[in-house]
Amino acid sequence: MMIIFLYLIYLLIIVDIIFSWLRLFWMKLSRPKFLISTIDPIYLYIKKYIPTVFWPFDFTPLIILLFIEIFLHYI
Repeated sequence: MMIIFLYLIYLLIIVDIIFSWLRLFWMKLSRPKFLISTIDPIYLYIKKYIPTVFWPFDFTPLIILLFIEIFLHYI
């Protein structure tokens, strides 16, 4: 059950990354509400402990994906 949950979070983060790239190319897409409500609390938790923003780049999704990959590898 935990593995399914982690894969779901992984997938949602990938979708969030795609939405952020689309906004960079001047598309008028906003992030869906369910995506904001599920992913942003995780982002905020990581940002509280690790400075993840280096000017235009936010490495929070990358850090979370890395943690998930490491955790799934050792399960």
